Amino acid sequence: PFIGREKEVNHIKEQLQRPGVRCLTLTGPGGAGKTRLGLQAGAEVIDEFADGVFFFTLSETYDPTSVASEMERTLGINADDVILSPPKMYFAFGLGNQVYFPISAGARVVVNPETITPQRIWDLWFRHRPTIVIGVPTLFAGMLRLAEEQIGRERVREACSRLRLCISGGEILPPALMQRWRDYAGIDILDGVGTTEMTHMFIIN
Repeated sequence: PFIGREKEVNHIKEQLQRPGVRCLTLTGPGGAGKTRLGLQAGAEVIDEFADGVFFFTLSETYDPTSVASEMERTLGINADDVILSPPKMYFAFGLGNQVYFPISAGARVVVNPETITPQRIWDLWFRHRPTIVIGVPTLFAGMLRLAEEQIGRERVREACSRLRLCISGGEILPPALMQRWRDYAGIDILDGVGTTEMTHMFIIN
């Protein structure tokens, strides 16, 4: 049981549920209980997030190149997954999504040698029916606009029927876009934060 610290837990829960909050950092000296506090808050808000709450620890990770493999393990990427990630491999973001994750997990990856456009990505999506899609907010916005104007909600939702993870990174994901996508496609976009120096994302909410 978690005893005491109700005030801190409630404050964390309030912050996590604010639309504009992408990253919440708990600070304090070693042994203060930051991890336990975060786990408790996550457990109490898990029903508020359609895709659940994930925890992965980097306490034993000293090599930045290990971050991507730890994230892959936490998200449960496996050999049955089909990953569609439009960002090119010469970016760290695309390299992790199209090389590190698939090789580590034995998953299949959809590689796009052509120019990235909303129409092109929808074509690949309809053809390959991915289980994981990882992109950037600008692309998701363009795809949503094209879907609303030309494709239609029914076809989009059918194309998303195998999708279990939809992740955005590279730039701030606007809350309004997150909500519009959820309403139209029927699935949440998880928002990721990362850096090139860490080779990939290290926080997803």
